[in-house]
Amino acid sequence: MNSRAIFCCLPLLLALGACSEKESEETGAKPTAHITVATVQAGDLAQTVTLYGVVESGSQGRYKVEAPLEARLASVDVSVGSVVAAGAVLARLQASPLTELELNKARTDVQQTTAANARAQRLRAEGLASDGEVELAQAALATSEAVLRSLQSRSNTLELKAPFAAVVGSIDASLGEIIAAGATVFTLVRNSNNTLHFSMDPALAGQVSIGTALQIRLPAGGAEIAGTVSSIAPAVDSQTHLLPVYASAATASSLKPGENLRAQLTVQRVSSALLIPYVALLDDGGQAFVYVVNNGVASRRDVSTGATDGEKIEIVEGLQAGDQIAVTGLTGLDDGMAVQVQ
Repeated sequence: MNSRAIFCCLPLLLALGACSEKESEETGAKPTAHITVATVQAGDLAQTVTLYGVVESGSQGRYKVEAPLEARLASVDVSVGSVVAAGAVLARLQASPLTELELNKARTDVQQTTAANARAQRLRAEGLASDGEVELAQAALATSEAVLRSLQSRSNTLELKAPFAAVVGSIDASLGEIIAAGATVFTLVRNSNNTLHFSMDPALAGQVSIGTALQIRLPAGGAEIAGTVSSIAPAVDSQTHLLPVYASAATASSLKPGENLRAQLTVQRVSSALLIPYVALLDDGGQAFVYVVNNGVASRRDVSTGATDGEKIEIVEGLQAGDQIAVTGLTGLDDGMAVQVQ
């Protein structure tokens, strides 16, 4: 090729190079993420919590039955030395005047915080209140409801029952006496010297009762045994701020005091809920969200969540059955990014 032909082709070569560079820049501006997806489906879920505990010697086999709240000892159904079966009624209590006042105050607090929450919601809708003010009102309502539930739960258990088969060692209150919350009413002598002592978040107390089943994992070899909640302390531990929970199991007597335990306890069951893998859930300053995949594009979707079992989580608002959501490849994924499903 002569120099004239080369000179004529030069503009064409420069134009082709510029187009190639422009395409490369455009390709670099639209990265594609490689992800896997899951389908939002309806299903049932059992929310569980993990309790940690220890095997205790049980103070030489003795167990204290305490008043759940301030009450008057109305009747005693056993005597010292009596052999009682698990669940046998030991005594009946009546709420004291102070307890009745606390219940009435708790009901009033719920009414007032309910009204305050409704007012905050209305003002926010009118643009006269901030999200922070609404959140404070909701928190106050949740606290007052929790206090009322706790008082009502304890006032509904004014029959003191034996949590296990035992012998009545002592009666520590007199008939007609006003007993303080947490005061010992009976001392029982256990058939087994071992106590399975766990600790629980007090907020869960309303969802757990005597007889609730739990799966206890033993330290040696990781074997599991079935157990049941035998008693729940009426007040939190002043040092740990957790609620002591005691469990019984058929093999408790074979365990060694001091051994650490772990238990799974079901606190809530939901049916026909919208479920997604827990790993798909992301958080942005307290706002939960997921990436919904549609036509090769990932779009952020804010959601409200409910119960979880650690593997799946309930979606209360923000998704519908059949939606495709990203579950892997989330690092670096952004709203509106192109994706390739693997």
